[in-house]
Amino acid sequence: MAAATQSTSSYLFVYQNGNSAAFLFFVIALRPRFFAVVIGLALMCASHFTTTHLTGAFDDVTYSGIITFYLTLSIFLAVSAYFLEQKDRQNFLNQLRGSLLYRQLERNAERDELTGLLNRRSLARVGEMLWNDAPRLAPVSAILLDIDHFKRFNDVHGHIEGDACIRAVSQCMRDTVDEASFVFRFGGEEMLVLVADREPLQALAMAERIRTAIERLGIAHRGLGNGCVTASLGVASALATETTLEKLLQNADAALYEAKHMGRNTVALASAPKVGAQVA
Repeated sequence: MAAATQSTSSYLFVYQNGNSAAFLFFVIALRPRFFAVVIGLALMCASHFTTTHLTGAFDDVTYSGIITFYLTLSIFLAVSAYFLEQKDRQNFLNQLRGSLLYRQLERNAERDELTGLLNRRSLARVGEMLWNDAPRLAPVSAILLDIDHFKRFNDVHGHIEGDACIRAVSQCMRDTVDEASFVFRFGGEEMLVLVADREPLQALAMAERIRTAIERLGIAHRGLGNGCVTASLGVASALATETTLEKLLQNADAALYEAKHMGRNTVALASAPKVGAQVA
């Protein structure tokens, strides 16, 4: 009888310690949530305490030792799970901060510091995206803008007000174009709008809205007497399959030169390419 009792006790001890080892692996290796670990430990202890008590295989001293062992093990596992979860959360937060910081740096690298518009560095990426996403028979349009008599504005008003003027014109352009348009600071007082899937007359109408909106700002230009800041714009449109970004910008620049030649504060549309002309 004593041998049978000792055998049962040994079996229970091995069984319980096997479960404890499995649960220890579960906590350390798999790292579940802290509260799930606490609940699991409580259920494990309740199960083991109830089993050992009902069998009557252990005397009071041995039973107290088993309870002490499991309570100590439970505290150790709970503390381990807590610190492991805290470490995992800290690592996750660090990775999230690093990812957000990288995105912010990437965004800042593609933005003009003065105006917040896209810069020349981002032009190639946006151009490639537009050429890849544009439907085969949909045109891509470029609107190139230059602030009229801006050098004279800087000479009379100073560079601080000149920067404020560029920012105001940039904000006006952003507010005027639609969400599908990309607005760049092309260089100095020149701005660029790229937009896909717009017919030439639609792009021309957009350029006219921009010109009118800038004139309505009423930014005083003392270099012109009682005049205000205005802008000239050149518009060029072509099918993405029949032109390149460089060629489109050249055509828009030629149209801008024509707008300047026409007396400024106006919009000019580049002449359509000849049928069958090949892109250089």
